Amino acid sequence: MNGSQQMEGESRLRVLFVCTANIARSPYAERRTAMLLADHSVDVASVGVRARGGKAMDEAMAAELVARGGSGQGHLSRQVDDADLAAADLIITLGYSHHMDLLRKWPQHADRIVGLRQLALAVRDIPTTLGPDTLDEMRRALPAASMTLDVADPYGRGKKAAAVCASEIDGALDVVAPFLARLSGDEPRLIESEAREVPASKSFRRFFSRPGE
Repeated sequence: MNGSQQMEGESRLRVLFVCTANIARSPYAERRTAMLLADHSVDVASVGVRARGGKAMDEAMAAELVARGGSGQGHLSRQVDDADLAAADLIITLGYSHHMDLLRKWPQHADRIVGLRQLALAVRDIPTTLGPDTLDEMRRALPAASMTLDVADPYGRGKKAAAVCASEIDGALDVVAPFLARLSGDEPRLIESEAREVPASKSFRRFFSRPGE
């Protein structure tokens, strides 16, 4: 899987962002997350549900990255496939339609698919120290997927729309990225109510699983 970092290593947390064409929202989220978590064991990539492969990042969104010290250079759009989803510990969609497209085509990955703003709402009140009930608390706090939680598509709508989109993504990442940083630590994490330890990357795959799975 190609992305800001190669998704390799059993102990690393692997995050996949998904939007429509993989030229605006998802590559911005990918690059920003990679910037924010550069010193942590997190690999980030992005794809689109209706992508035409090999397209560069939208200029207006790339400019938003540059304004924040990043770059859209080298990005080439990619169409999502089952291998991308199977490799990811967490699949983050930017819109409700992306969420539903993935569920229809790949229901076997449903337990790891979540909207960006949906996830931000779920983790905002999670304590700094991860405890044995943390994942259960997040699962209970997760709001239902909805178009009201979409990050608006800025493509073809000019610089102002791109700025709004980037701000929305940044606002969600202000909450989500620190949580991912804590969860991705090399130290084993205690999950749910079990008195045993597992690597962080494996524990996150259980984030949306029903108890007992």
